[in-house]
Amino acid sequence: MTTPTTASTTDTRGTAPTARPFATRIAAILRLQTANVANVIAWPLGVLAFVLLLNVGISIVVEQAVQSASEAGGEADVTIAINGGVAFLFIYMLIIAVQAVNTSFSIALGWGATRRDFALGTLAFFALMSLSYGLLVAVMVVIERATNGWGRGLQFFGDPSLGLDEFGPAFLFSFLLLLLFMSIGGAVAAVYVRWRATGMYIFWAALAVAAVGAAALIGYTDNWGTVGRFFVDAGVLGTAAWTLVVTATATLTLYLVLRWATPRD
Repeated sequence: MTTPTTASTTDTRGTAPTARPFATRIAAILRLQTANVANVIAWPLGVLAFVLLLNVGISIVVEQAVQSASEAGGEADVTIAINGGVAFLFIYMLIIAVQAVNTSFSIALGWGATRRDFALGTLAFFALMSLSYGLLVAVMVVIERATNGWGRGLQFFGDPSLGLDEFGPAFLFSFLLLLLFMSIGGAVAAVYVRWRATGMYIFWAALAVAAVGAAALIGYTDNWGTVGRFFVDAGVLGTAAWTLVVTATATLTLYLVLRWATPRD
């Protein structure tokens, strides 16, 4: 594992510490978060490829079974479209975010990083991962469309019915959702790092009360139709853009909570 540069160093002519540049300190946290290449690259890409190949294999088996059962004995025109397989990536990135905060916080502070630098460096890591994998999904959408769904009519990365079968919309949608999932995962992990199990109990209880209360308020005021029309009018990309509100809230939570967190074994 690469040892990140600490926030300060000692001058060669004396013992007075010299502050490292801000960019250098953030880069040190990024190196820490990306040190486990298997965790941030190999595993997500490997599992994603496996799930895609599994879907292709399933479509072949289903098509052959339908053709074998055809009464006419001829070839059947079967198109198997499996939507949402790429959703695995968003869940995995949430887990990565939890690990990035929970397992690296004590290490970073032990090597001399400040809480502020760790929080900002981790948020930069979230942005980098969201950007990289958002671009990956968008490129795979283009390839998927060019190959007619990997030769099987699959809709694994993109969904034409949602307008996510082109590079631009697919990238924006994936980037915003990846950023959302990673910020939520980081915020939850920050609460655990700061308050441990007690914080988790209170956090999930408060979240459940807020969700039920919001649903009850909408139902009591008879506004479910208004809520539905809002999302319909906003569209897929518009709704994804609104997630920036939740992303910003989770990001601020992560930053503020970690500023007061204490590293523990």
